[in-house]
Amino acid sequence: MEAELKANPTRSDREIAETAGAFHPFVGRIRQRLETGGVVTVTTPSERISTNGKVGEGQRKPRGASVEKLREMRRHR
Repeated sequence: MEAELKANPTRSDREIAETAGAFHPFVGRIRQRLETGGVVTVTTPSERISTNGKVGEGQRKPRGASVEKLREMRRHR
């Protein structure tokens, strides 16, 4: 897995885990250790390629109410 992360740091943890027969949290821990040690370039989930070939698939969408909605809710109390 370390060799795969070094060769293809833009592949997602899930994709590497699937081909290696491991769990993605395990690959994530190895990635974090390699990134901290400077062995692998740091890539964010929005830069990684998912199992279906799309970039940024792992990026989380913002959650929560907008500022305007919160102000409106406070006015109606």
